[in-house]
Amino acid sequence: MTLFNVLRIISWYPVILLSQFFCFLCLFHHAVEHLYEQPLTITGRDSNGKIRRYTPDFLVEFKTASGMSKRCLVEVKPTSELENADSGLRERLDLAKRWAAVNGFMFEIVTESQIRHAALSNVVAVLPFRFYDPDIAVQFDIQVKVAKSPGLTVAELTDQIVGPHLPKDIVLREIWITIACGLVHFDVAKTLSPSTALFEYPVW
Repeated sequence: MTLFNVLRIISWYPVILLSQFFCFLCLFHHAVEHLYEQPLTITGRDSNGKIRRYTPDFLVEFKTASGMSKRCLVEVKPTSELENADSGLRERLDLAKRWAAVNGFMFEIVTESQIRHAALSNVVAVLPFRFYDPDIAVQFDIQVKVAKSPGLTVAELTDQIVGPHLPKDIVLREIWITIACGLVHFDVAKTLSPSTALFEYPVW
């Protein structure tokens, strides 16, 4: 199956994988420094005085555009669960929000609308290539060409590297590996295609 075939089936994944997809997006986001799953349990009283316990899905440590370090507790929930939330869930989320504000954390509830978009399709599609063994010489050539010509498209880069001993399918595989390893970059918010522009540095 080719990369572009993979892109076509991403929308079929079930909602239960939202948390995994959130992890994938964090893995490829240049601002994210660390990601921790179920990092802590918060205990406190709700608005009725009842003791509640809440464990957020993730703690994300990241840097802002100005270079400031931030910590954000994240709860991943389908919109349907939030719309039909019982009082217990609402109280736990409120507890988390209040605890975060007091302790210097951000708190965000992330739904499928913030996860299921072109960036997710791209990330899920290229992620498996991170585990392929690269051709170091071809990978280096890819990096050099992209560094010399920022904005070079996947198609243009492929044409420049294809040769008698390097067929197109092998070159494309090496491009995906190089992207998956974070050695060249593209705007993951835009659908990946042969016309995708490549850059030496992240372009989020």
